[in-house]
Amino acid sequence: MPTPMIAAVTPTGSDLLFTGDLNGILLALDARSGRPLYHYDTKNAIAGGIISYRAGGRQYVAVAAANTSFVAWKVTGKPTLFVFGL
Repeated sequence: MPTPMIAAVTPTGSDLLFTGDLNGILLALDARSGRPLYHYDTKNAIAGGIISYRAGGRQYVAVAAANTSFVAWKVTGKPTLFVFGL
């Protein structure tokens, strides 16, 4: 990865693995092979938790992007919560 990986690594029961980088890229990987399946540019650093949950019979992934502190990778921005339905 081009930046340090300090975001969570979140596995799911459906063999997906989610993580993000300090450039703001959310990644979905095949948990068995490590092959990238999807990426999304949040435009802000991902440096915290990524959660997967089920509601109404559907799986979701939520990730917070941005950093209100200049300490981590010198990236700042208004925090935004992204929620993806799978």
